[in-house]
Amino acid sequence: MKASVHTTPADFAAALCAQAERRAYSLIGAAFRARKAAAGSTAVRDAFTAGLVKLVLVASDARAAATTPAVEALVKSGQARAFGSKELLGRAIGRPETGVIAILDDGISTALLHTLVVAELGPVSAPRASAASPLSEVG
Repeated sequence: MKASVHTTPADFAAALCAQAERRAYSLIGAAFRARKAAAGSTAVRDAFTAGLVKLVLVASDARAAATTPAVEALVKSGQARAFGSKELLGRAIGRPETGVIAILDDGISTALLHTLVVAELGPVSAPRASAASPLSEVG
């Protein structure tokens, strides 16, 4: 499989971000199925009170969920991230629209944070063209 691959840095970055976003939703769904996630304001509040929350994800269109005392405390402590929409978070866990999800496992939260960093990469500017560009040929 030594075929030439022709792409631009911007296209490669966009594909990488899209794949990371799919992985993030997959990790969220897996955490929920493994009972290592809590979904909804009440469940997140209860997990926060019990000291179980490692990371909380708040949908960008979930204003009410973002203003709860538990979520505000997690934002202040650096344990909260805005990600996705209520519809997409809900779909990831097999429920209707969900505004907030708490991840309760260290390993899953670490993997999710690393994945979100890649998913949120911005546009990439094209480097100067060179004959040995790693994006123009696979060898």
